[in-house]
Amino acid sequence: MIAIQLLKNLKLGFLIAIITPLLSCANNTFTIDLPKNQFIHYQKNYLIQSKHFKKALKKDWDTQEVSTNKKWVGYSADLQQKQVIDFETNSIFLETINKSEKEARQELPKMLHDLLDKTITDVVVGDIIESNLPITQTQTRKNKKVTLLPLISLEQKQKLQAQLLSTPLSIVQYKDHTIYKAKIKLPKKYIIKKAKRYRKDVDKYSQKYKIDPSLIYAIMHSESDFNPVARSFAPAYGLMQIVPKTAGIDAYKFIYKKRRAPSVQYLYNPSNNIKLGSAYLHILYYIYFKDIHDEKSRLYCTIAAYNSGAGNVARSFIKSSNLKRAIPVINALKPAVVYQKMLTDLPFLETRRYLKKVHDKLSMYDHLLKNELAI
Repeated sequence: MIAIQLLKNLKLGFLIAIITPLLSCANNTFTIDLPKNQFIHYQKNYLIQSKHFKKALKKDWDTQEVSTNKKWVGYSADLQQKQVIDFETNSIFLETINKSEKEARQELPKMLHDLLDKTITDVVVGDIIESNLPITQTQTRKNKKVTLLPLISLEQKQKLQAQLLSTPLSIVQYKDHTIYKAKIKLPKKYIIKKAKRYRKDVDKYSQKYKIDPSLIYAIMHSESDFNPVARSFAPAYGLMQIVPKTAGIDAYKFIYKKRRAPSVQYLYNPSNNIKLGSAYLHILYYIYFKDIHDEKSRLYCTIAAYNSGAGNVARSFIKSSNLKRAIPVINALKPAVVYQKMLTDLPFLETRRYLKKVHDKLSMYDHLLKNELAI
């Protein structure tokens, strides 16, 4: 109720009226998918409401942070506390508005304790905007015990609390109040722990859709740094950054035989996200690029297409999005030449960087799967 009241205060209340028609209910269980046109309608209005929310944050915060694909940002209902997990740097940031450092020191340990136990369901339901999106009871139950961070032992929690107590606070004077900020580093090799928690689903769907598990890990690492509630402005969601109205529809249709856009809450479920991401990789590798003879060349094209679509892969070879015409050109080249040509001729700099990033991580995960990630 606090979140809903705050929405009204921020003039966001009408979002409820917009989203409500998107819900369908059978036996009190909401659907897990949306028609494409309704998702587009939601997307446009979500961006508008996000701007209102950022504007509201200016009243209390020197930086108006919101969640991204590699960073989760959460605020208390009264907007006086901020919790941040930076999945890319493996860091936690805690910020609180208080009258004195003594009061801040009393609040920060509580905030850290809460953050370490926070589940995906807590995050989605507690989000001031996301809380009004269609949440399925099934998905909520599945995510209820899935913590935002990989399981941290009691001993590790105590070490993090001790680190917090000994950490000097940054103090920022903003308008008429004071913000106290603390930074905590997560344990070394935390990337292994983040990746390992998804080993079961990666094994399952890599086998089902005939995709190298190293590729799935490399894409998750590149897309979200294993942030299960990743959200970008595309908008793309979850571990493998699925865009509901494009790749989401293709993968959903491939799996469920229905042309629907998966809901945001469906994509925030790690298992669902890995399933759809793996299915989409299968579509690219075995359907779109099935006529590319060399497996390495086909892999390079699949990686680039995952980021910006098959048409842009074609453009790097024939200056046209006609894939049928591009494939014979690709087949005439050696894999190393295909890779280098895409690094220079793919239409978007972001995709060129993405191809190299994923390519470089493949060998890393080949090694990890034989060692640290081995069950």
